[in-house]
Amino acid sequence: MNIAFIRHGKTIGNVQRRYVGSTDGPLCTNGIEELLGLKQQGIYPQVQHVYVSPMLRCLQTGDMIYHAVPHTIVTDLREQYYGNFENKTYDELQHIPAFRRWIDTAGASNVPNGEPQKDFFIRCRAALGQVLKDAKENGFDQIAVVAHGGVLMALLSAYAEPHRSFYEWHAANGRGYLFSADSWYMRKTLTLLSEI
Repeated sequence: MNIAFIRHGKTIGNVQRRYVGSTDGPLCTNGIEELLGLKQQGIYPQVQHVYVSPMLRCLQTGDMIYHAVPHTIVTDLREQYYGNFENKTYDELQHIPAFRRWIDTAGASNVPNGEPQKDFFIRCRAALGQVLKDAKENGFDQIAVVAHGGVLMALLSAYAEPHRSFYEWHAANGRGYLFSADSWYMRKTLTLLSEI
């Protein structure tokens, strides 16, 4: 089975470099134009089914890229909730001690009133297990997961070969990675085939 992991298209929050997290907003005009351009370039692989985060920016992205392909919404593919940091910029937060700790620990320290990173990782990994189980039961050989940058980084830093750290799996908006999951049931690994 091959899996295309695709990050949603650009939003105003992305343009403004906000910690968008669970703030639910649409793609911006530029994000829509970029996705259409990437689609016209033919960079997205053909798939039989799309698994998508319930957040609007992912639903729009999945529909734009794979309009005629059946979709399944997977609630736990949503982005991390950033609590007191939600939808704010670095400039707005840089003088807050809890934010400095969070940055200095690469997100490992807890965000006030937010979702702890370890809980977020557990949730994302369980969601991938659900996706792969459903795909196998339905006989899908080619699937796409349309989600958020943090979700992709959480999953790929845990399961991808070659191994890379969390931030090394960053994907630009509308981009991602194509993996083979042939070794998933034996070793819980995904083998990188190409960048998208």
